[in-house]
Formats: sequence, structure tokens, C-alpha cells
Amino acid sequence: MQTKTTLLLLVLAAATIGGIVLLERTVPSNRDRLEAAAAAFSVNQKAVDHIEVRFEDDRQLALAQKDGFWRIAEPYDDIADPDKVARLIAALSSIEVIEAIDRDEFEDEGWKMTGLSGPAAKVRALSGANTVAEFWLGAAAPLENSAYLMLPPSGNEPERAYMVRTDLLNALKAPQQDWRDTKLIHLPADAITKLTFTQPDGQIEVARLDAKSPWNLIKPLQTRAGKERITELLAALLNLDITASALPDLPATSTQPPTAPPDPDQLKITIEAPGLPQPWEISLKKPTADAPTVTTAQCSHRRAHFTITSKALSQLWFEPNDLRDDHLTRVDTETLTRVHITSTAFPEVEIKKENDAWLINRHGKWDPANGERVIRSFTALNESKVREFTSDSASDLVPFGLATPFLTLSWTEQPKTGAPHDSTLHLGQSADATAFYAKYESEPFIYRINANILPDIPPDPLKWKGLNVMRFSQFALRQILIRAGSQPPVTLGYDSTTSAWTCSIADKNVTADLDRKKADMLAGMLGRFSAQSWSAAGAEAYQALQNPALQVQVMLGEPGKNTGPTRAATLSFAPTQPGVVTALFYGKLNDGPDVFYVGKETLAKITASVLNTEAK
Repeated sequence: MQTKTTLLLLVLAAATIGGIVLLERTVPSNRDRLEAAAAAFSVNQKAVDHIEVRFEDDRQLALAQKDGFWRIAEPYDDIADPDKVARLIAALSSIEVIEAIDRDEFEDEGWKMTGLSGPAAKVRALSGANTVAEFWLGAAAPLENSAYLMLPPSGNEPERAYMVRTDLLNALKAPQQDWRDTKLIHLPADAITKLTFTQPDGQIEVARLDAKSPWNLIKPLQTRAGKERITELLAALLNLDITASALPDLPATSTQPPTAPPDPDQLKITIEAPGLPQPWEISLKKPTADAPTVTTAQCSHRRAHFTITSKALSQLWFEPNDLRDDHLTRVDTETLTRVHITSTAFPEVEIKKENDAWLINRHGKWDPANGERVIRSFTALNESKVREFTSDSASDLVPFGLATPFLTLSWTEQPKTGAPHDSTLHLGQSADATAFYAKYESEPFIYRINANILPDIPPDPLKWKGLNVMRFSQFALRQILIRAGSQPPVTLGYDSTTSAWTCSIADKNVTADLDRKKADMLAGMLGRFSAQSWSAAGAEAYQALQNPALQVQVMLGEPGKNTGPTRAATLSFAPTQPGVVTALFYGKLNDGPDVFYVGKETLAKITASVLNTEAK
């Protein structure tokens, strides 16, 4: 009997376990239900191109993507607010299922509070013709930023409801009329490549190749446009705010109304950008003096008529010269590779950049040039403003002194990509030398310029010479001899193999009193000796240097050796006024043809004692 009972119990247990397993296999678990709901709510925001929302009061909102822009399809036709659309799509793509809920778990009043008995909104998202998500949105749930959702009934399947975390209620809170884009023109400034401004008295057109290219004035003149002015113009255009809108009255028949005469206060702006299927045309009424910041507008890409406002509205009415570039030059100094100057008073200046170093052609050979002056000069030219757009015709250059320019500046820019670009600028002056003018060789335009830019383009080749007077390594140094006026000469000997110094003053050995740190500093300063600037004093400077107040002779040999042949480099200095310790001194290296200026502070460092304090 006990055996039969045991067997019966075993059979019953096995049947129970089998039933449980079968039930688990055939009835979806809560986890399965949540995963299925998450898949149903999953929306790829990059793929969605159409959204439909029907609210409980039968209001409808339909959004559709067309030509790269989100438009409102219902209840009216217009460009949609991109921020509101982006928030809605983000909310659709980030629904997080918290738990599944069962209708049977709620009393009628409790179920009503979920908002699912009469949904606040029925939402459908599509990609092309395919529905990617469809659900009913109920009321807010007790948890923060959560709501109730329900999948619509499908065939014999029961209704499935869930508590989800979502921002949809907030994203759909805006009234229908607020989904309109309140910016009359909503484009990135960098995307716009062409603007045309048409009025009854003429047309003005500016264009560029792409966002990185400069703007050019195309009509009525072909010249450079002012970058700053175009930036202001784009800002004014892209910040026209809509304050009211109204649908136009459509004609009852297809009969075309008679052509009205041009409105002198009407401005038509045509905008072109690579992403637009066709140009946008915007018509603006010139604001009145009583309301200078308010006017009306129509757009080819938007059906309604608008009232718009902007503090910068008046900037959209201008003359062609207002858009011209008032900077004399726009040179990218990073791409400069060549500078050439010809003048009526000096030999030509020829400068080139080679291996990131600037060189000048002096006396038939390429010497180091003053690269800092090159950059400084073109920076000053870039900052210089045109005083007046004097003439748009080059038919008579004589009154401006441009038939025979007193100076011509040419340069080459080599961008990282593309061909090199050459420019030539001629400078002239009026007969009484009170007005100065400039003209690019490739353009007919004549500009009146400020005379204060002339010092930035010195015609003397000497002014472009590099300021490095003497360069040597201390490893090549053998001796420094300093003669300062009537003071006894100081001789410093150096052994580069041992880095040892010797010192004598008036042939007296004072090596024991030598401050080796001061000797190293003196050698370092002489090894990197630079002029303050080059002098054009000519005969006056040469006469002064016949009797130098200070001479420094440096003996140099083969680096790293203390024997073998040597060569001498001698620096000579004299005051710019005889017998006076002037702020600037003339200087010359060996018997070279060029004289430079150096400050007295530099000479004071050279003549400072190299002995230690006690010895002094």
C-alpha cells in the first residue's frame, strides 16, 4: 500500500512539474512581455521621417520630413520648429518600459486615471510607408517623468498597457500653432553660398564657393566683399523673428491678376545653399520710420504671410559699396612664400621663404631676411582700412599717380591645397603728395589709402635684412677681445675641449678672479648677437665708425678643437652723436657694407666686468 501511494505521489509530482514547464513555455513571462514592449516602442530617430499625432479632442498634428527640413503637414502647411521636432523624436526614441499593467488590476475609476480609456494622444511614427511605432499615450504616471502607454488592439490580441519613462507628454504639450518655426529663415550661416538682393533700382549679388572661401561681390561690381559686413548681413537675415502669420487669400479662379508696378519699398532676397533643392525667395516690405523694427514678409518655401521683427532690419537695405571689403589686403601670412618690392628710389627687394626660413637677395646671394618684419608688415596691411572707394574705372591713372607708381608690392600665397596665388598692389600719390592711392594690377578699382601704412612697406632692401648680426657656437670659440675707449683691453681665452676660461687685463693674468658664469653669459650673448634695426645713415655712420668707442673681436676655430686655424669676427660700435653716450649706437661687423643700430643697454652688458665681485 505504501508502495502504491509513493508511486502515485511521484506521478502527480511529475505531472505538476511538466505542467509548469509547459506553462512557462506557452505563456510569456513578465520579462518577455517587457522585452516585447521595448521592441514595439523602439524607434530609430534617424530613420523616422513622418509623425502623426491625434489628440483626444480630435486635434491633429502631422510632421513630415521633406528636402532635409521638417514641415508641418497638419493642421497647416509650414516649416516646423526644429527644436520641438528634435525633442519629440528624442522622446520617441528613448521610451523606457518600467512595468506592464493589467486592466483587471484596476477599478474603473483607477483605470480612468491612467488616461488610457480615452487616450490623450494616439501616436504613429513612420519611415517611408512603414509604421515603425504606434501606441496610445495616456496620462502621467506616479513616477517622475513617466506616463502610461498602450499598444492599440490588433486582431484577437488583448490590449497591452505599460508604465514607461518618457518625455512625450512634455514634448507634445505645445499648442498646434506653436509648432511653426518662428525664424523666418532657418539655415546655418555656413551653408549659404549666394545671396541676391533685388530692388526696383537694381540688383546686388554676393557669392562664395563654400564656407571656407571668401565672399565676393558679383553684381553690380566684381570685387572682394567685406567679411565682417557679410557676417552682419547674415546675422540680420537669419534672426528675423515671426510674430504673426496669416494664410494668403487664394484666387477663386485661375485668372492671373494684372501685373502691378514694382514697389519701391519691396526687397526680394534670394538665398542659395547646396542643401536646398531650389533657391529660397523672401520678399520684405521696407519698414516705416514709425516702426523701424517691424515689417511684413513672404517666402517661397512657406505658404503663410508673416509679420516679422528684428532690431537689425534696416541693415538689409544698403548700397553696393556698403558690402565692399574695406580692408586693403586679406593676406594669410601663414601661406606667404614670396615678397617683391620695386620703387623709384631704391633697388628692388626680393624675399622668399625656404624651409620655413625667410631669405633676402642681397648683392647676388641669399642672406637671412627679417621674417618678423614680413609678418608684421602684412599684418599691418591687413588691418589697414580703405579711406575711400575713389574710382571703379582705371581709364585715367595719372591723377592718382598710378600711371607711374612710386612703389609696387607683389606677393605669392601658397595654400596647403591648390595652386599658388599671386597679387600685385601699386601705390601712387597725388601731384601735391597730399593723397595716396592703391590699385591691384588685376582690378580696375582705385582706393584712397592712409599714408600711415607706408612705413610698413619700406622700399630700402636693408630694412628687410635679418637682424641676426653674428651667430656662432661656443664650441667654436677660442678668444674674445674687448677694447672699450681708453680702458685696458680685456682678453678672454676659451678651451672648448675642457670648457676652461682664462682672462687677462692689459696683459695681466687675472684668471683667478674670473667669474666663469659671467664669461659664459658674455659668450652666449655674442654668439646670438642681433641688431635692433638696420641704418640707412650711410656716410654719417661710416664716418662715426672710423673711430669706434667699442670693439669686440671674436676668434673662432673648428668646433670642439683648441688648435688649428682661426678666423676673426670684429664688431665695432660708435655713438650716433660724436662724444655723447646716445641711446642708440651705430654698429658694424668686420668691413661689411651694412650698418645697424644697437641700444646702449646691450653695450653695457658687453663691457660689464667679468671678474667676481671681490676682484672688481
